[in-house]
Amino acid sequence: MCVSFFVTHFIQPTGILIFLLFLDHVQVTKEAATGVAPIAVNDDGQNSIIIVSGANLKLTAADVREHESVVTHAKVLICQLEIQPETSLEALRIAKQHGVTTILNPAPAQATLDPELYKVSDIFCPNETEVYGILPTNTRNLSFFRSFLQCNCKTLSFSFGVLLELLECTDFFMQAEILTGLPVTTVEEAEKAADVLLDKGCKKVIITLGEKGCLCKSSKSEKGIHVPARKVSPVDTTGAGDAFVGSLAYYMACHKDLRLEEAIQKACHISSISVCSPGTQTSFPYRKDLPQDLF
Repeated sequence: MCVSFFVTHFIQPTGILIFLLFLDHVQVTKEAATGVAPIAVNDDGQNSIIIVSGANLKLTAADVREHESVVTHAKVLICQLEIQPETSLEALRIAKQHGVTTILNPAPAQATLDPELYKVSDIFCPNETEVYGILPTNTRNLSFFRSFLQCNCKTLSFSFGVLLELLECTDFFMQAEILTGLPVTTVEEAEKAADVLLDKGCKKVIITLGEKGCLCKSSKSEKGIHVPARKVSPVDTTGAGDAFVGSLAYYMACHKDLRLEEAIQKACHISSISVCSPGTQTSFPYRKDLPQDLF
C-alpha cells in the first residue's frame, strides 16, 4: 500500500486503535496525493465513481517482491486494478507459486488486460459493467456526468466544482466498451460473457449482477450457477462489490468446508445488507451484527 504523508498521520491513531489495521508494509510518498474515489449517488442508490489514482500508481512490482512474505503466508490474495496492473500481476504470480488462492476483481475496468492476469486468478470476479470495460474521457462523457451530478445526485463527498475538476483530469470513464464482445444485462448474457472469459484462461468466473445476484461458472462445468440476490431497498450501492469479494475471501479462507456456491450465497447476503446503509466502508456490517446462520 502506498499513501501520502498526510494519511499516515490520520490512520495511525484511528486505524491502529479502532480498526486494528496492520500498517507495517504501508509506504509513504511525498510525490503524489493518496488515491481517492469521489462518489455520486442518485435517488435510487446507484452510484458513479471517479478514480483519481494518486499514490496508488507509485506501488510497483519491485515493492511486492520486497514484501513477498506477506503474500506467501496468506490463505487468500485479493487483487484489483486501482494500482498498476503489473503490480497486481506480480502479486498474483507469487501467490500462485506458493499455493495461495487468488481472486482478481478487475476494477476499475480496463479496455485491455495482460492475458496472464486471467490465468493466474483462481477466481476472476468482474461486475456486469466491468465486463464491458471503459473508454477514455471525452466531451460526451463529461457532459453526461455533469448532467448526472446536477440532476440525480443525493450525496457527494466532494463539492460539485471539485468533482468536475477531478473529472477533467481523470484518465478513464466507465462506458460500454465491450471487453468480451457481449452485453451483460441478463443472467443468460452473463453466462455467455463468462464463457468468453473462461476461454481467455480463467479457471472460475463470478460475474456480479447487482440486484440480480451473480453468475458463477467454472472451466470444468457446462452450465453456470445463478445465485440470486435478496430483495432489498438499496440506499447506496457503493462498495457492494467490495463487500461481496471480501466476504467471499473470508469464507474461502476460514470455512474451507463450504462449497463455492454456498460461500457465494453467504457473500451475496452480506453484500445485500451493505447496500441498505449509506457510505462505502461505513456500510459494511460488523460480524456481531450479522445473522448467525452466516457462520
